[in-house]
Amino acid sequence: MEDFYETRIESVDGQLIGLFGVFDGHGGAKVAEYVKHNLFSHLLRHPKFMSDTKVAIDDSYKSTDSEFLESDSTQNQCGSTASTAVLVGNRLFVANVGDSRAIICRAGNAVPVSKDHKPDQTDERQRIEEAGGFVMWAGT
Repeated sequence: MEDFYETRIESVDGQLIGLFGVFDGHGGAKVAEYVKHNLFSHLLRHPKFMSDTKVAIDDSYKSTDSEFLESDSTQNQCGSTASTAVLVGNRLFVANVGDSRAIICRAGNAVPVSKDHKPDQTDERQRIEEAGGFVMWAGT
């Protein structure tokens, strides 16, 4: 199995926080499992978690990725998508990477709250190439 999920309710500064995530591994389960066990821990430890949650989420996605690559450089043929929702008071923060998407249900209808993040999109391909990378079709 390459798919994992995580749900947590935590108390931060006396406020209940809901953390929800789905992690879809590809090429093996190792990355998705790592993200499940580490992403929310990074987020909760982030110094700006309560004051600037958006920045904390962005930084936590990046630090989880970097930390995994540093810990196991042999795992360059696998990866994971991530879709997360973080509830802080009455504010819901949704983030994703890859083609796992998040929706909410409103009056019985599915409403998308995230956009797929894929290298065949013009803006993402441009970002990759400007960072020195390249995109090639690998049959997946």
